[in-house]
Amino acid sequence: MCARAAEVLLADSAEHGNVSVGVRAEQAVEQLMRQLARLVGDVGIRTLFKRSVTLVAAQYPWLAVTASESPGDVNPTTALRIALQSEPPVTARRAFAVLLETFIGLLARLIGERLVRSMLQEVWPEVLRIEKESS
Repeated sequence: MCARAAEVLLADSAEHGNVSVGVRAEQAVEQLMRQLARLVGDVGIRTLFKRSVTLVAAQYPWLAVTASESPGDVNPTTALRIALQSEPPVTARRAFAVLLETFIGLLARLIGERLVRSMLQEVWPEVLRIEKESS
């Protein structure tokens, strides 16, 4: 689901390169984090996101430098945008898909897959609709 979700969320960035990939990824994650903060709090969701970045940085080390080690006053989604913009679009897209999968997977372990799916439906109904249609 997450690879397809990332593809849909980044769809309109295809012809604008890595800057647009970074911006769209930042917008998507911010949107998701706002919704999820209602359940686990702002600090909890930021911590979970930073943990996801740390895990994904094993595969994409450049994420660790900018996203997970950002100072407390830097929004982690802004740091993500900056990190993604520094990479070729194909690499940025792959990294975002892996990060999204990791983030959602950790969240599902915390609050349950059913609740996560429900929250995703509220935040990104077009993503889940497209996923159902392609299944």
